[in-house]
Order: sequence, then structure tokens, then C-alpha cells
Amino acid sequence: MSKREQNKSDKRGQIIKAARELMRIRSSTGFSMRQLADASGVSLATPYNLFGSKQGIISAVMDTDLDDFKDRLLSIDSNPIDRIFNLVSVSSQLFAEQPNYYKTGALALNRETDKTLKSNFGLPRQALMKHLVQQAIQHEYISPRMNADSLSITLSMQFYSWIQLWANDQITLKELETRGHYTFAVTLAGAATEAAREALLDQIIQLQESLPESRGDSVNFRRHERMG
Repeated sequence: MSKREQNKSDKRGQIIKAARELMRIRSSTGFSMRQLADASGVSLATPYNLFGSKQGIISAVMDTDLDDFKDRLLSIDSNPIDRIFNLVSVSSQLFAEQPNYYKTGALALNRETDKTLKSNFGLPRQALMKHLVQQAIQHEYISPRMNADSLSITLSMQFYSWIQLWANDQITLKELETRGHYTFAVTLAGAATEAAREALLDQIIQLQESLPESRGDSVNFRRHERMG
């Protein structure tokens, strides 16, 4: 890499880091490009030159997050079906480390009308889920009759729905993780091979015992006061 390219790469990294920090501190993506440039220590023109737009910067932040997530997920030694569940566990770990940042990102994405930005977020994550499902099919945890695209889309949207409830302070992070695992287990049990189904059914029984409704408690996903 030439010195010029290295300098551009360094500045990109500075801007992405600054954007991420502004999102965390402000609990919002509503910072201006001037504020971002000042926080990055670059000229106002530099973010535009390197990313094209604010949406481009937010997309780059999301890409960096996904790379970090993949590294953490794939470093765990587990079988293919457990790796799908690890997706929920690793997400919850990251959310616990920086709740304001991840809630801001989830809420901003839900409000976002830019289809390109939504695609930049959704498609790589959908590809990761599809890869995990395909691995589980190849290793005979999921029936080969299942369509990997349909199943991965279903799992992704299920988890995304729970994330939105958490981001809106309607469930706790612990409940997000438990309900994410439970939803995955119920869905995967219907898609599993005979050999894998019994373990998933045992997991469902174990998980549902920790849900409030199994104890007879009422469940109302009302917004509660943010605790961070």
C-alpha cells in the first residue's frame, strides 16, 4: 500500500471511529458532518471525499461492526446448529458492552427511509445467517428439504423483531437473549433432521421454563424507563 493509500485508510478509520463514538454519546445519528469532521480531526471535505455522504459513513460503521461480530462468532468452537444460537449470544454480549450505541443503531435503522442504507445493513447479515443455515444443512442438523434462503430470512426477521423491542426499552437484554434462543429453537425444531430434533425439543422445554408466562406471570411489552 502506498503512503497516500495508507493515509486515506487511516483517515477512514478515524472517521468511522468518531462516528461510532458520536452515536454512542448522543444516542442518536443526528450529528452533523461538521461535528463529525471536528471529532475526527479532519477537514469538512474529507468525510465527503472518502464516503460520499453521511449514509455512506453510517454504512461503513455497520460494516466494521459486522466484521467484529463475525470474528467473535467464528472464534467459538461449536457445531453448526449451536453456531446459529451463538449468533444471539454474541449479539447480546456486544449489546451489553455498548447498549446506547446499539439501541441508537437499531432505532435509526427502523426509521431510515434510505433503501440503500437498509440494504447495506441487511444483505451482509442475511448472507451470514444463510451461511450458518447451509452449514447446518450440510452437517445434517437441518433437513436438506429446507430452503436455506427462506429459513435464514425467517430467523433473521424473528431476531430483528426482538432487537427492536429491546431498543425501544420494551424488554430487557436478558429477555432478548432468552426469547431469541427460544424463537430460534422452536423454528429450527420444525426444520431439523430426526437426529437433531430431540435435542432442540429439550432446549425448548428448558428455555420456556425461564419465560415469565410459564410461571403464570402476565406479559405486556410496554415501554419501561431506560436503565442503559
